[in-house]
Amino acid sequence: MKRVETIYWPGGKERALTLSYDDGRYEDYRLVEMLNKYGIKSTFHLCIPELLAKLIGGAALVDPKDYESLYRGHEISCHMAHHPFPAWMPDEAIRAEVTDNRLYLEALCGYPVRGMSYPYGSFSERVIRVCRRAGMENSR
Repeated sequence: MKRVETIYWPGGKERALTLSYDDGRYEDYRLVEMLNKYGIKSTFHLCIPELLAKLIGGAALVDPKDYESLYRGHEISCHMAHHPFPAWMPDEAIRAEVTDNRLYLEALCGYPVRGMSYPYGSFSERVIRVCRRAGMENSR
């Protein structure tokens, strides 16, 4: 007879809710307040805001000096430095985007950043391999 094992999340919970948000928009200040109020954890995929601001033309973003305190208790994850289309890029450019973003975020949040979200959902098996070599352990 086949043995069935039940895997539980911390606290014996049988299910998990996952939430993730991209770009570090100004609205994250209020969002994180609500998430914290209800004990909900999330992942925030962040670029280098000075570079992203040029791309999105004036949208208000979270101040990088607030990353460590605002996102405390949540996960900070890479979203590539300039928010590019990685599937269209050469390997070395992808590696640089991920590495620059990772080092920037680690300096601000104080812990290893090992997850990422592909900007625009743009990825391929090649992109995944390059990102893994650049230190990413998980992605969406």
